[in-house]
Amino acid sequence: MFRRRKPWQAPGEFPTSSIQRLPFQREHCEHKIYYTTRFEPRSVDQSGIFEYDLNTKENRALKLWKDVDYYPRWDFSLYSATHDQIFFLGGANVQKHHHRYELLVIYDLRTDELLKLQFPSMIGGNVRCCLSDHDRYLHIVGGTSNHHHIRYDVRQRSVQYMYSFYSLYPQMQSCGLLYAALTNQLLMFGGRSSAQRMAFDEFWCYDLNDPLSRLSMKDASWLLINGWIARTIYRSEYVLDFPLELNDVVLDFLGLENTIHCWQRREKWSMPKAVYQCGYVLYKQRIILTFGGRDDTNECIDDIFYLDIADAKSGWRESKVKCPKASTYSALLMDEARVHIVPFYVHHDHFVAEVADLLPKKLVQRIDNDIQAAAVVVEDDGNKVVIDTAASDGSFHLQYQQLVSLQSQHVRHKLIISVLIGVLMSCIGAILFVTAQPCYAGIIIMSAGASVMVVGAIYYARFSRPAIAEYLLSEK
Repeated sequence: MFRRRKPWQAPGEFPTSSIQRLPFQREHCEHKIYYTTRFEPRSVDQSGIFEYDLNTKENRALKLWKDVDYYPRWDFSLYSATHDQIFFLGGANVQKHHHRYELLVIYDLRTDELLKLQFPSMIGGNVRCCLSDHDRYLHIVGGTSNHHHIRYDVRQRSVQYMYSFYSLYPQMQSCGLLYAALTNQLLMFGGRSSAQRMAFDEFWCYDLNDPLSRLSMKDASWLLINGWIARTIYRSEYVLDFPLELNDVVLDFLGLENTIHCWQRREKWSMPKAVYQCGYVLYKQRIILTFGGRDDTNECIDDIFYLDIADAKSGWRESKVKCPKASTYSALLMDEARVHIVPFYVHHDHFVAEVADLLPKKLVQRIDNDIQAAAVVVEDDGNKVVIDTAASDGSFHLQYQQLVSLQSQHVRHKLIISVLIGVLMSCIGAILFVTAQPCYAGIIIMSAGASVMVVGAIYYARFSRPAIAEYLLSEK
């Protein structure tokens, strides 16, 4: 008698029950899972970064935490395929009474080097991260000690605060967070707040196609001040020169708040129930699947939900297939075909299934047809972000353009004057160095001239602003 194959298979016990999010697969390593663990004082030789061969069951330690003086728990790890590096953020130091880490740790799989960088914010546990723009930007959302969306520039090692969720979620953790290259959006769903003792079913989108999404909270507030000044000055009878350095004085007085709202809630895509600590993957850059997790009663669930982000009219659907058992999970999509789920901090179970067995056949066929029919061309002009302001709603006011031009001219004039003074002083110093006695007077004057030029360059770099300025003060 014909028996239908079960969707979930059990390839054997996973090497650890202390797996951290997120396990990953490296290119050209088809049968290997790479994962990280929390630090376990009773099993230090099983705590670190590991390579697990699915065929031979060999579990090889790439780096042990005890060897690098790093003892994480509740942290989040994320793999960058572009750089072949793992980023670690948040969590606490097990060896120091779970004192919260203020580090960004980067492990390079090619060189076997581990780098620890001081991070300017305390993130806490259960943060979520994703990468965008060819893995240049690390987006950090939530954490037990963080209510911001923070963007970390991997190339420049700089931090910008993009949005504050404090008015909605004083504390947010254990949500789902993905970058969808198909739509160029950040997608956030579910999560919980232990401070509010509640779980969430909301779905949020951050559209990176919007030029304003590139602005930090500080830059947006800076431009809002310019918008107010533009309206005030150019509606008066006088044209005034408003020095750019006054903007930061105003910001110091007012403080930073959300002046633009690029994070938008999608009511149509609210989850079927409040869920947190679920496993999740993005299938073919189009279908989000979630596995298990906990609901608003703090009970583990075995549901599998999916959402087609290419269909704006659709919503979440529940798969006819359940997880093998109710649990919290870490999930890994391998070769865009099979999903592996491992219970999170529970036991050694390990399950694998074909994604096509978890979704309706018609949906899988439609996705395959769309992929074949669509000619997707990705242009990379050297990581330069090109923003088409012509496609905007025309709110870039001529008045504001005039103000920005005036302020930029103000900065350029100071730079030019500083350079001219510096050159003049350097020439006088050179002449004195050759003709005057003692010669050190000439050296002092040349040094002073060079200092003037350096100060001018620093001033220009400090107050020069990007050319994508937008008039952010809405007309009433």
